Amino acid sequence: MNRISDVYHAYQLVHSQGIPDDRIIVMHSDDIAYDKHNPTPGVIINAINGTNVYEGVPKDYTGNDVTTKNFFGVLNGDPELIKHGKKEKIIMFPNETLHAKDLVNGLGELYKQNKYDQLVVYLESCKSGSMFANLLPNDWNLYALAATQPDEYGAQYFYDFSPRQTTYFATIWFQNAVQSDPKRETLDTQFQYIAARPDVWVPYQVGDETWCLNLTQHPQQYGDLSIAKTRTVSQFMGPLSQNGLNKDIKQDIILEKCNLTIDQDIYVFLGQKRIDLTVDTNEKQRYQDELDGLTRGREYVDKVLYEYVNSIQHLMPNIATNAILNTNRELYNRECYRKMVDTFHQKCFNLSKNTYALHKVHVFINICETLNGRTDDWEKAAKQLDIYLHGCPKPGREGYD
Repeated sequence: MNRISDVYHAYQLVHSQGIPDDRIIVMHSDDIAYDKHNPTPGVIINAINGTNVYEGVPKDYTGNDVTTKNFFGVLNGDPELIKHGKKEKIIMFPNETLHAKDLVNGLGELYKQNKYDQLVVYLESCKSGSMFANLLPNDWNLYALAATQPDEYGAQYFYDFSPRQTTYFATIWFQNAVQSDPKRETLDTQFQYIAARPDVWVPYQVGDETWCLNLTQHPQQYGDLSIAKTRTVSQFMGPLSQNGLNKDIKQDIILEKCNLTIDQDIYVFLGQKRIDLTVDTNEKQRYQDELDGLTRGREYVDKVLYEYVNSIQHLMPNIATNAILNTNRELYNRECYRKMVDTFHQKCFNLSKNTYALHKVHVFINICETLNGRTDDWEKAAKQLDIYLHGCPKPGREGYD
């Protein structure tokens, strides 16, 4: 939900800075504004004290039309999808899970076909740097800014369990837009502003209490960095300064309210707080059932991975199962990794809907890197995963946050 509301806020930002709607393509699931958990139907708030960012958002591609095919079709200028000229500069916010190699290859095709003059990509997600690291060349006239390092989680904001949700990267990105002159600020200055704030104290407003989670997050630059140093924000996001778009947000004030640090899993924590703060017996039981389902689902994901890694331990006799499950290695063997992740996604856990399972794919990186250079062994490991997941029940395919 939080990243969808960030898309809406991003639209409001570039629209208010002078980019006309016929130059903006918005892809979003469009399933939160009237969600049953939204206490204000049709209203999406992306920040504490913020305004409704859902109002006026175009519905170019929504729901099942938000696909990889349509995403790349738009960028390629498919006449059935969009018409754009060669000299346009493009800013995009993808809203679908893609393999890093597919994303970079798709961008490479745009470059080879001379579909753009210069291209700027902002990518906000956990471990977003992994989509570009060791893959994106620096001679494609393309500059990319990722919200995190390749092995780093991103922070999120929640406010009173309502659609007042966003991410830390987006909050600082929007804050910079409010405070700066887009005609004077370079893309590199924008990056430096965000990078100067790596220590994250994330407030979670729960009733009358504000709880905090401490994280560290480091944005990364990739591709042609000369674009960042020589081009202004206005050349890609519009020339007009902000006119009150969430100007009442003051990050320092928000952070001063934090009175307790928590280091446990935030979704489980918030689920428990819902239970504790609810008076109605039926509501309390509903929240308890949701939390129990969340916990059981996560335990199931962990069980599947633990048993699978044990089943191929003979291929990795010098590496303990716990090391495979709990460490993070850099990815080079992408053929092996892709095969395993696709199998995991197709046979058992829908990674676009199961964020907990998505956060576990580092296990396959560790396996593939341990077996790198031993093609027969990693192919055996991939085949074993396919066999092992045949018994995966469909209810385990999504959820668990």
